[in-house]
Parts: sequence; C-alpha cells; structure tokens
Amino acid sequence: MSPPANSLSDNKDINFEKYPLKLEYCNNCKNIQLKDCLDIDKLYKHYYYQTPNSSMLQKHYEDLTEFLKSKNYINLSSNIVEIGSNIGSYLKFLKPHVNKILGIDPAENIVEKANNMGIPTICNFFNPKTASDLANNIDKTNAIIARHCFAHNESPHELLKSVKILLDADGFAIIENAYVLNTLENNEFDQIYHEHMFYFSIQSMQKALSMNDLSLVDIFLSQIHGGSITFIAQHKNKIFETSNTLNKYLDYEKSVLSSKIIKNFRSKSLKIRDELKKLILSLKKKNPKIVIYTYGATAKGNTLLNFAELNYSHIDYCIDSTKIKQGKFLPGSKIKIMSEEYAEKNPPDFFLLTAWNYKDEIINKVRNKGNLKSCFIVPFPQITIIKI
Repeated sequence: MSPPANSLSDNKDINFEKYPLKLEYCNNCKNIQLKDCLDIDKLYKHYYYQTPNSSMLQKHYEDLTEFLKSKNYINLSSNIVEIGSNIGSYLKFLKPHVNKILGIDPAENIVEKANNMGIPTICNFFNPKTASDLANNIDKTNAIIARHCFAHNESPHELLKSVKILLDADGFAIIENAYVLNTLENNEFDQIYHEHMFYFSIQSMQKALSMNDLSLVDIFLSQIHGGSITFIAQHKNKIFETSNTLNKYLDYEKSVLSSKIIKNFRSKSLKIRDELKKLILSLKKKNPKIVIYTYGATAKGNTLLNFAELNYSHIDYCIDSTKIKQGKFLPGSKIKIMSEEYAEKNPPDFFLLTAWNYKDEIINKVRNKGNLKSCFIVPFPQITIIKI
C-alpha cells in the first residue's frame, strides 16, 4: 500500500489515502502492469512533476533526435505533436529540426507554464475525440511523440486508436518508456508507482500496436531514467522492414523475459529494501546527531521511502531544485522539501540519492558548490556509498 507518489502536501499532518501497488504478469503477451489503477484526474489534474533542466537529459535529447533524423523518422518538413509534453522541454529542443510543434498535456498548471515559455500546448487528455478534433483543425501530423507518458494511462489501446486517427498515412509514432528489462535486471522497484500502470516489453508493445493496426519497425535504447526504450511504429498497411536492432533485442528478450526473472526481481527488491533501512537505522543509532537528506522529491523516491518505511524521523529533509515543490511534504514519509541553496548552507553527512538516475550530475553539482563533506548513498542497482 502506498500513497500516490506525486501527491505533495502543504501540511505535515495530512495523511494521504494509500492504494495497492501490485504487479500482474501475462505470460502470453509478456506484459507487466498494475493490478489496480487510479483515476487519471486524481493523478494528473494538478501535477508537480516538471521536466528537469538536466545536462544528462539534454544529451539524451541530442542522441534521440540524431537517431530520428538519421532514419528520416523526422525532418525539416515534419509537423510534430507530443503527447504528455509537460512544460515542452523536448519540443523546444526539436523546434529547429522540424516544421511545426504542438504539445498536449492534461495538467492545467503545467500547460500554462509551457505556453508562457512559448511552446504551443493544448490542455487535454489525448483520446479519440481530441485526436479527431486535431485532425480536422491542424496540418497533417507527420510524427506523434509520447515520451514517458504512454505507460501512465490505464487504456493504452485508446491511446493507440487516437494515434491511428491523428497520424498521417506516412507518419511515425515515437513512443518512449522505461524498458521493463532494465527495470527487472537492475532491481529498479522504485519505478513501480501508480502513474506507471504499464511496464512494456518489446513483445507486449508489438502486440498492442498490432491490435490497433500499427506495426513496430524500430527501437532506440538509452540509459535515461534508469534505462529506456523508444518504439518506432507505422500504419500497418505501409511496406516496412524491421531494423536489425529491433530483431536483435527481440530475440534476446524472448530468451530472458519469464516468470523466473520476475521472481528474482521480487527477492532482490526485498533485499535492497531491507539493507537500505538497516543502513539508515544503523547510521542514526551510531550517531543520533547525524544528518541525512534525500536528493530528489521524485515519484520513484517516494516509492523507495514508503516501501522501506523511512520517514521524517529517519531523514531530516528532502532536497529538490523544483520551486513549486519546495516547502511541501512528501506523501507518506512526511519529509519536508527544501531548496538546493538550503543544502549548500547546511550540508548533511549523507545524501540518499532518490534521484539516483541523475547520480553523476548531482554529485558533480554538490562538489562544484564546495561541499566536500557529504557522502552519497546510491540505492540501485545495489546499495553503494560514495565518499569524498
């Protein structure tokens, strides 16, 4: 049981309702998904996650865009629609490389910020009606991009039907998600929270696309967000040839993705949870005055803290650069979120890197600010302590 991972509060005394976090695995289509899905309005109407200003993310944008251009999936004539575009960071990056950009996102506060930044964005959920309205009112859509949002909806078939409606006959659907094999092989149980309703494999995405008259033709793999995969799809009636990369990884996935790897994932996750809690408790017991912050008020961090039953009595503060999060409290653990400037003035003995996927960037930032005191606890793929 866990509260929604992005449900921050203004008051420490607020107790969020907790909901089950259980995974189900289909041995037929090789899909993993949450057994219980929350209402999307509860999750996204007012959203605290904003795409971070990260050099690692910028490098990923460069690599992904170069791949898309090299395969002619996008070009200077392309009209792009991005689903779940957030504040429009990737669309802003894409703008010089394509003809037109348009974002769609359901979070009112996020859409307002995107439009204020000059990224044209519509506030709505992407569904068949939205797709039909757009198809009738904008130029043809050559590429539809969905980065780390496709798994955030309990009706992926409705999303794919919507893609089918809006996408031009010669267009490409570009869908990026956390890759389930990276999640399982690297023991990344913190990827499991209520917004992540589906954990796609190549096989399950291939089947979902086929059921909606679309075909998987290529993939692009990266290390962003702990290991991600970008699926490239076309309308099924197009003559296409699947890439060598797709065929290679599909064969590998078929050889390893089974109930066995999922059972191993469960046992390794419990081991990391127990070791992390034991480490934090032993540090506090050895020296009650020791100061520990988490770094990153992230959804995955909240999953980690709640699963390990760590709270404000164990962790002094959470540090995050996102201004709208600062001063609020994490769900469940009730740890107060403070700014990076606070950590600079009051450096802890340890940072628990809840945003561990930006590990190198965070450590360099802290060290470059002159903090040579703090050690870093990295929870995945196994617990590691990085000292000076």
